[in-house]
Formats: sequence, C-alpha cells, structure tokens
Amino acid sequence: MRPPSKAPAAGRWFLTTFPIWTLSLMLAVFAASCKKGESPSEAFSYKATVQMDKGAPSPSAGEQRKLILTYGISIETPELEKAFREVNRLAEEAGGYVTESSRQQLNDGSYHGRLAFRLPPKGVGSFLDRVRALGKVLSENSTGRDITEEYADLDARLRNAKVSEERLLGFMAKRTEKIADVIELEREISRVRGEIESMEARKRTWDLLTQTVAVTVEISEPPHAAPAVRKVWFPIKTAFGEGLVLFSHSLSVAITLLGVVLPWLVLVGVPLYIIVRLLRRRKKLPPAA
Repeated sequence: MRPPSKAPAAGRWFLTTFPIWTLSLMLAVFAASCKKGESPSEAFSYKATVQMDKGAPSPSAGEQRKLILTYGISIETPELEKAFREVNRLAEEAGGYVTESSRQQLNDGSYHGRLAFRLPPKGVGSFLDRVRALGKVLSENSTGRDITEEYADLDARLRNAKVSEERLLGFMAKRTEKIADVIELEREISRVRGEIESMEARKRTWDLLTQTVAVTVEISEPPHAAPAVRKVWFPIKTAFGEGLVLFSHSLSVAITLLGVVLPWLVLVGVPLYIIVRLLRRRKKLPPAA
C-alpha cells in the first residue's frame, strides 16, 4: 500500500498561511510609509499634488524680498576738496548718481561736506572700501526696511484695479442709451484710473528704492591748530560791532528828538527872544524930559 501523498498537506498549509503573509506584507508597506513621516493617504495626496504642479513656473522676481537699504559713512581728511572730487568719481565708476551735495565752513575755519548717492547694490561694497581709504573713518551706519508684504499688497490691488477698469470699459463699449448711466460709468472709470496711476507711481518709487542703495558720505577736515587767536579776536570784533550798533541807535534817537524839538524852538523861541530884546532896550532908554 503506497504512503499518502504530501501535496494535499502542502496545499492546506499554503491556504492557511496566505492571509498571514498578505497581512504581514501590508503591515511592512505601511511601516515603510510611516518611517517617511507620512500616512498612505498623505503620500497619495502629495504625489497627486506633485503631478498637478508639474511644470508650474518658478517664483518670479516680484516674490523676492523687497528691501530699502541705506548706508552712511563719515571720514576725516586734511584735503576736503580733493576727497570731494574723488568720492564723486568713485560713485560714477560704481554706476551711481548724486542726489545731494553741500559744503560749509565751521566756526574754527575748517570745512565740512556732505554727499548723497544712489548706487546699484553690487557696487556698494567696493565703493565703501575705497571711500574708507581716503581718510580716517569717524563713523559708519546702515539701515534696512523690508517692504515685501506692502509691495505684494500694492501689486495685488493694482492688478484688481486694472481688471475693474477693463470691465468698466467693456460696459462703456456697449453704448447704453441712458445718459445717467454713461455719466456714472465715466465717473467710475476716472476714479479707477486715478487709483491705478497713483499705485503705479508708488510702485515705480519702490522699485527705484529697492533696486538702488542710498549712500551718504560726510567729509570733514580736522580742526585748525590755532583756536586761541580766534578766541581773543572774536570777542573784540563782536564788542566793536555791538558798539557800532548801539551808536547807530542812539544817533537815530537824537535825530528823532531834534526833529521834534527844532520846530518848537523856531515857533516859540524866536518870538520870545525878540520880546526879551525889546524889553531890555526899553530899560536902557533915558526917561523923557
């Protein structure tokens, strides 16, 4: 008698363990997805999002940070005129232009100057390095203002205003027969156009301020070495000037008084003098016989 075949037993074992192997495989896949920090549903939604966003444009220049930068530097040099010319030349080489220029003489006889420029950002570093080499650096400062959110808000409002203007122009093109409607549309178009022009002007200003850097250079000469002579002469000069002013005031008062008194002397004094002379003559005459 042949021994019973083992095939049925193997088949029964496979059928018995198949659900277990299937469940183990699913658990392994689930654990692998959890190791990556996302659930199966999240993984699917992420892949779907990637497929939908494939080919989307990269961030535009308008989405970059918008910064208004300002730099200031103060130097001291014995030759202000030469430094003035050199700073102007360095700014032109860096691709900038002058927005302010002034010079003045201080009380001690030394000179002080101020120059303001707008420079492209890429040339600011080398420009400041070359300015530092012109003399002794007294101070430096820098500030920055982030207007990214304000710029994005302005850009969005500008786009919406242009869309509104196009719609209004479309309504106007229909040539409505009511005059009141035409007048109202024209008034609204003018208002929207004014807002667009105002926002465009502000945007252009911000573009200029963010695409260039404001740099201020102050140049001063060292104080002169002989302040003692000035301290002695200045009070004397001041006192002499004040004396002349007081004399002119007193002279004007005297002239005013003379103008007031002289007419009275003529009107009263002359007749009184004549009367006194006549009385004296009568006293000197001899009595009649």
